[in-house]
Amino acid sequence: MKRKIFLFLIVLFSHQIFAQTNFNALYLQTYRQAIDFYNNQEYGKALKYAEDSIVYKKDLIQSEVNLLVNSLAPKEVSSVGEKIDNVLKILTEREDKDAIDIINKYLKLKGYDFFQDSISNLLDYIKGNIDFPEADKLIGDVYKIDTEYDFAKYYYEKALKKSEILNIPNEKYEILYMLADIEYLQNNFSEMEKWLLMIISEDNNYKNKALQTSLVNTINKNNKKAVEDFFKLYRADGIYCIQAYDKLSSYYKENNQTEKALFFSSLSVLTIFSRLYDYIEKRESDFKYTDFASFLKELTFHQDLLDWCDEMSFWKKLNEFSRIVAFSGNNEFSKSLLRILMKNIPVEYYQKEAVLLLEQSN
Repeated sequence: MKRKIFLFLIVLFSHQIFAQTNFNALYLQTYRQAIDFYNNQEYGKALKYAEDSIVYKKDLIQSEVNLLVNSLAPKEVSSVGEKIDNVLKILTEREDKDAIDIINKYLKLKGYDFFQDSISNLLDYIKGNIDFPEADKLIGDVYKIDTEYDFAKYYYEKALKKSEILNIPNEKYEILYMLADIEYLQNNFSEMEKWLLMIISEDNNYKNKALQTSLVNTINKNNKKAVEDFFKLYRADGIYCIQAYDKLSSYYKENNQTEKALFFSSLSVLTIFSRLYDYIEKRESDFKYTDFASFLKELTFHQDLLDWCDEMSFWKKLNEFSRIVAFSGNNEFSKSLLRILMKNIPVEYYQKEAVLLLEQSN
């Protein structure tokens, strides 16, 4: 009887180790397969594999937690205290390789400082890592495509609640954009505004009230010099917020909140302009900004930057900015900008659009 129990414990222990290493590969492999199915428009399979990956990750984390809890429980181990190095030392003496591997895995991922050199903090982090927000987000994507918006929102919000454990932190922005897009599709515009404002809530440009006042005051000077001052004096760097700026600008324009519409349109244009300016300044050691028209001409010598302008709809945004400036009552600023754009936009469609806008403003 004792021999049977002993053999059972060996098999159980071996299975735990096997499960831990296998689930580590399995949940990621299954998630990657879910992404492949999604990209190939096989949404039913994408949904199944994403759901399976969530289960496999939970199994992995639970096996890691159980193994560590058991390894840390003996008095010989618990008596060394909280310091991770002391714990690793005693585990090495006990030849507890599996527990050591788990601890080192998370130390490599986050570092000692993140856990404040505390084994309890490390264990708590592992317990908190049991969710899989990337998979939740993918499930939301599937339901969104299928127009099952309530289910999509549920999974997006679930992913958002655990966004601090996303492997790519900026994926949080994509989740928020998806939520805003669903509210737009359902004509819930105040909810759309809520999600868009959440995207920019940590944006220094948005939080800088002095910048808002200064930008609007410059535009309100309503002359040719103000256009040059706008591009000479101001910079913005909220690259992940550009879509939110555009959507909020359009929303506020439709609701006759002119100053807000003007501010967000300004931030959108300035963010792209600032990034282009930085790229050129780094490439051209003798580059010196003189005026906006010359800057647009300089861009034509950098094909990759022109491609990025197309990708970011920069020319469209500039024309839209001129519209919103005119909408705010600053016609001379708008016309001065359009005169520059009609001569220097390198894309014929938007160049002609600038000509048409100028003609309509006269």
